[in-house]
Amino acid sequence: MLLKVTQLSPDDWKLFRDIRLEALQEDPAAFAGTYAEEAIIKEELWRDHIKNMWFAVIDNQVVGMAGLLRDTGSAGNHRAQLVSCYVKLSFRSQGIGKALVRHLQEYAVTQGLREIYLHVTSTQEKAIKLYEALGFHKVGLLKEHTKVNGQYFDSYIMEWHMRE
Repeated sequence: MLLKVTQLSPDDWKLFRDIRLEALQEDPAAFAGTYAEEAIIKEELWRDHIKNMWFAVIDNQVVGMAGLLRDTGSAGNHRAQLVSCYVKLSFRSQGIGKALVRHLQEYAVTQGLREIYLHVTSTQEKAIKLYEALGFHKVGLLKEHTKVNGQYFDSYIMEWHMRE
């Protein structure tokens, strides 16, 4: 198994769409969007959003994804938000999520970023352990932050700071 973490071109937008929609079906409480909302997004938006995404690829198959959204403005351009971290069910527990996040941490440093933050649903225990293993720390709790099928879920705010 040779894992490659890479960005895809806008022409690969369907690969992005397919894994994103799968993620929304498999773990609906883990994401801010819903399958119904994102299934109708037009091609040009997928093409635009792919520029902020990295993909785990094994044997030419996209098996995971994670995004990094840099904050804008002079007060916040030293930080970015980790978003849409997902690994296909059949590829979990193989270090793919760790490789994706570690790659984004290394990339962030090359871009002059000092902080990465994220929101993670409090019920996503494996994701929380993954982030903690990579140096993220819980810094807050957002009560009833996400609503899925009428049920509310709390989310932790976690952050990672580049070591000096």
